[in-house]
Amino acid sequence: MNSEELLIIERIKNGDQKAYRLLVDRNKDMVYSIALKIVKNTEEAEELAMDAFMKAFEKIDTFKGDSAFSTWIYRICYNLSLSKLRKKSLNVSTIEDHSYKISDESDLDALQLIIKEEKNSLVHKAIDDLDEDYKNVIKLFYFEDKKLRELADILKISEANAKVKLHRGRKMLLDLLESKKKLIYR
Repeated sequence: MNSEELLIIERIKNGDQKAYRLLVDRNKDMVYSIALKIVKNTEEAEELAMDAFMKAFEKIDTFKGDSAFSTWIYRICYNLSLSKLRKKSLNVSTIEDHSYKISDESDLDALQLIIKEEKNSLVHKAIDDLDEDYKNVIKLFYFEDKKLRELADILKISEANAKVKLHRGRKMLLDLLESKKKLIYR
């Protein structure tokens, strides 16, 4: 955690509510992104992001600074999103909610682009078919660029356990993709 962030948090703890805006501005996109990846609904993701920031503000006195504020707010949003998902027992495998970044592909013809999008869809669908624990580990690691230590902090597990879950998740994902490939090429 950097010293500037510590100073901002101290200002907030001392009653400077406007200082909290700085932390919100720095982390709002990331918090919204994790909520959206889990609940797959823009309105719910916005609501969950706001709830996460409100909860973090209410509990700012409990923030110890052992990790970055971003990791702490991320964990809060992650837990709120999972709770919301469990309550609604949503089916989180809608492909059309996934956004794809296409860069430097203007030279690809339409067929190549369609093939690439199909492959992306298959990978995302296979990830969504994983058990919740493994799906979340894969998404956090690959799509949110979280390191093993951050995964462990967010999921409240040991770093070794995070590594094992990531390894098993990769193996399960590979097995799912292989089985989908066999079905497609029959």
